[in-house]
Amino acid sequence: METCHVCGKPLDGVNQAICFTCHRPFHLPTRVDSEVDLCGRMWMDNESLGLGFTCEACARESEARYPPTGPVGV
Repeated sequence: METCHVCGKPLDGVNQAICFTCHRPFHLPTRVDSEVDLCGRMWMDNESLGLGFTCEACARESEARYPPTGPVGV
């Protein structure tokens, strides 16, 4: 059984995604009533005009290297 790269718990085959950065699987709930951990992030990718996925480990590493600039939440 495949496990989440972030938390180490088993994946269910539905509530998961593959990180664009490290290419490893992580938990990502597909519905608001899903009872799985949120171990990553999703965003709209402007280049591909599709959804982007990153695990929490890669997101934190990226934020440490490239801190946000300007107003947050705008």
